Amino acid sequence: MNRKAVLISNKYPFPADDGKKTVLAGLAAYLLEKYGKDDFVYIVIGKPEARTDEARSGRTIFVRPPGRLAQLWNLITLVFRKDSPSLQEALTWSTITSRELHALVDELAPELVVLDTIRVGQYFSKHENYPYRRILYMDDLFYLRFERLLQVAHSQHGVELDPVGTFAPHLPGFARTLLRSRILQTFLFRFEMSRVKQREIKSPEHFERCLLINPNEARTLTEIAGADNVFSIRPLLSVDDGRPERNHAGTPNFLIFGSLRHPVYRASVIRFLETCMEDIRQNMPATRIQIVGAGADATIKMLAAKYANNIELTGFVDNLESLFASSCALLVPMLAAGGLKLKALTALYYGLPMISTSSGVDGLEVEDNFDCIVENRLDLFPEHMKRLCDARLNREISTNARQTFLKYYSRDSVFAEYDNLFG
Repeated sequence: MNRKAVLISNKYPFPADDGKKTVLAGLAAYLLEKYGKDDFVYIVIGKPEARTDEARSGRTIFVRPPGRLAQLWNLITLVFRKDSPSLQEALTWSTITSRELHALVDELAPELVVLDTIRVGQYFSKHENYPYRRILYMDDLFYLRFERLLQVAHSQHGVELDPVGTFAPHLPGFARTLLRSRILQTFLFRFEMSRVKQREIKSPEHFERCLLINPNEARTLTEIAGADNVFSIRPLLSVDDGRPERNHAGTPNFLIFGSLRHPVYRASVIRFLETCMEDIRQNMPATRIQIVGAGADATIKMLAAKYANNIELTGFVDNLESLFASSCALLVPMLAAGGLKLKALTALYYGLPMISTSSGVDGLEVEDNFDCIVENRLDLFPEHMKRLCDARLNREISTNARQTFLKYYSRDSVFAEYDNLFG
């Protein structure tokens, strides 16, 4: 057998401009370093990119994704299929794609195949005695993400219960129209949550190892599945050594960073603004909060306009280095979360102090009042914001945050963990 490795995903990882692609870029970097450019192949189930960066992703091969007719047929027959797939699996399954993938992998004859989430894992979970090791990167426990979204929806008005998430643009027009119905949304959301839970609990039976980005979720799956082959995996940030020196001058400038299209994050930011801004306006009038990220809706824009002296909506910002270097702190008011928040990990890299709920730093190797401040009462965030305007405390937490990153999340530390996980 040739000493080759294959990574299969629905996403091409470059540019690494979101959390998922960042993790995939790190996996590609590791496998490329260990196997070499001639013996590592990145397979994408999707349409070819206009440009690929094979210097970083290795040899890249694109395989045709399921067409609209296949998706429609899978949705129609979903309830009746014996293998009980989830919606996300049905929308990404194709018999033709399966044949192409297996023919390609058999031709490559690798020793290791890494599969990105259950959507890709379904193509390699049906049989036994594969001639290569199969490792499933599960990302998050998606059923927990669904459960937490339901909890937030019950306590926060206007949270969308989206059962198909990022797959919506790929659905036929009539299906997207049907999904605007709140009743149908709720039914499909609960249906998907149940199906995903079944599939995730069964996953350790079908693969040599299952990897989750959050160590707490890895322990949860280990317990409920009764498995001994579930492990956590740390992400590698796609960063270079050109990190700017921290230059916070004591000004009360704070940062909120993330996609406002994410329903839980959007609800979290709205709750923070509704809970804290009156206190901040009255007691910290010089405070400036930059809300960075695409997708601000009418509610967020209204609140930003109400507190225009304190809030700036910047939309998407391509280069965040100066903001992370100069801001007083990153505010992470997450009401609930799944997986591991790369925005928090990015703050550790830059040595930017954080004020976060426990959900926002769940799974990270951090310690309250050492390398960040953990606060689950949003009404107390302004008090901690005022504390971090003290230059000495800010510098101390900043130094500790950077040391935590170097200890647990540097390239050397992450690759040493990958050596154990991938053999």
